[in-house]
Amino acid sequence: MKLTRRKFLAYTSGAAGLAIASTAVASTANTTGLINTTKLQIPIKHHHGSAIRVAFLSDIHLGPFLEKSMLDEAIKIVKEHSPDLLILGGDYLWLPDSSLSNMFRSCIRNFQGVSYRDLPSAIFEQFADATRELKLPHGIYAVYGNHDRWVNPYLCKKTFEKAGIKLLINDLVELNVRGSSLKLFGTDDYWTGVPKPPPFPASSTRDDIRVVISHNPDYQSELLGKSALSYDFGLGGHTHGGQLCLPLYGALFYNINDQRFRSGLTTVRNTSVFTSRGIGTVEIPYRVNCPAEVAIIDFVSA
Repeated sequence: MKLTRRKFLAYTSGAAGLAIASTAVASTANTTGLINTTKLQIPIKHHHGSAIRVAFLSDIHLGPFLEKSMLDEAIKIVKEHSPDLLILGGDYLWLPDSSLSNMFRSCIRNFQGVSYRDLPSAIFEQFADATRELKLPHGIYAVYGNHDRWVNPYLCKKTFEKAGIKLLINDLVELNVRGSSLKLFGTDDYWTGVPKPPPFPASSTRDDIRVVISHNPDYQSELLGKSALSYDFGLGGHTHGGQLCLPLYGALFYNINDQRFRSGLTTVRNTSVFTSRGIGTVEIPYRVNCPAEVAIIDFVSA
């Protein structure tokens, strides 16, 4: 049986689990509400044109426990760096529905007065509205996360499309960015959907930049095990960087099997994969030693 983050935290909802969480919050850096900007330069050996700048946001988990100002700050950071496009890595909402999350009702800061039934629509609409101020040359592209599929994938897709956000569900998009070919392949969610590998055959001579977006980096792990597949860069989230990271011990849980991709940049063979710490939280509305993250990625000539 797969042990999910939700199940793990539910199992620790007794006195021992709360003691660990309380001690972590009290004795270490409470980074809830902080957003770091992570800047990466990714050399692409077969890219000979101008740098291509991509902004990446994942695991926003907008909902009652995430103040709208936090989302607005993330969008502001994206805007300030003038990317060519924005990529969204899934999990746009969180509906607190467990006994553990209900213990933090006093932390509710958003969507007060909205009924539980109307929350998904209100959350997707608020998120889509926040992105409307971004006038990016090559648009906004997104993939599903497990929370989006659990709650209402059709509503997510419909709301995003209305706002001009292209949701990729095992879809390939090719963009011409200042004369260079950027190919984006967005997979369906690894846990709750039916992800498929990208149509990227192995090739020693090519001039395109190939990017695979998969909410759960465990699917990147599977793809990188296929020798006939060649791509340059992978994007994912899902782990929250651990969310609660204790001194000496580290994170309580990363929620993935392949620990190489728990956070940050990892290179496997000739492919680099970046796993974002995300923006929001689940189950426990705190981040400890693990600030939220907006990634600004430049693909440059090697």
